[in-house]
Amino acid sequence: MEYLITYGWAILIIAVILGVLFTLGAFNGTGFAPKASTGSCYVYRPYGTGTTQFINLFGQCAGIPPRYVVDMANSVLSYVTVDHKFFNGNSFTILAWIRWPSGLNLTNYPPDYGYAWSGQSVTDGGFGILSRGGQWHLNFYNDDLTCSSGPVPGRWYLFGASWNSSTHNQTIWVNGAANCSRTSTGVLSTNDLLYIGSGVHTWDCECQARLDSSIADVQLYNSTLTANEVMFLYTEGIGGAPVAIQNIVGWWPLNGDTKDYSGNGYGGLADNISYNGTWLQSYFPT
Repeated sequence: MEYLITYGWAILIIAVILGVLFTLGAFNGTGFAPKASTGSCYVYRPYGTGTTQFINLFGQCAGIPPRYVVDMANSVLSYVTVDHKFFNGNSFTILAWIRWPSGLNLTNYPPDYGYAWSGQSVTDGGFGILSRGGQWHLNFYNDDLTCSSGPVPGRWYLFGASWNSSTHNQTIWVNGAANCSRTSTGVLSTNDLLYIGSGVHTWDCECQARLDSSIADVQLYNSTLTANEVMFLYTEGIGGAPVAIQNIVGWWPLNGDTKDYSGNGYGGLADNISYNGTWLQSYFPT
């Protein structure tokens, strides 16, 4: 009994400390994995911005997880503005890794919150990709596409959409596969900038919706990627470099800055964002 009383408190304290460290992810092996530094991989365009001759990837482009991801504030409007009008009627694919926080009830989430990005203004019907009412959703000029499923909070997803200007096919991509698709009657034409983490909508108010989540590795293409290409991006992981670099328009890894690493110089302007260096402890993609 004397030994139990003497050493029992020490054992209890050690057990509590181990429990706290386990909760904080100290024993999660991913936390010790190597991390890519800011700007470690980029698209090199020897003939300047907008050109595609002899372009190539340079640097550490082996799909190593980034050192940082961006956290969008859940109490104030936070986003990254890119000063360029990409969505002008051409085909596109836009993808990013996104994680909604654990405990968030996405079913009761405000219906127009959860924008991953948008390219819309108060003068047109709007374009945006989001989780709406707990479902994957593409807001597309009053011709929206909504999938039957949606994200689970606390998990990382490779999430995005594509639109083919010739066939008018809309597709929502989730974790490397087409979650839902259809032929659209909408016409994509907007005069507004690209907003990462925010959406402007006018059907009920001239205001901006917000994204309560972490986001990383935003990639925008001026083409409709194939199913194999999207799956390749998913298997690369959250630190993956662009595929089909001839068609990459903008690439924002958000690994410590908002620069465009596509070689086209479309750097973003940050508002109320923060960089999370401990995010890797929660990285368990489905």
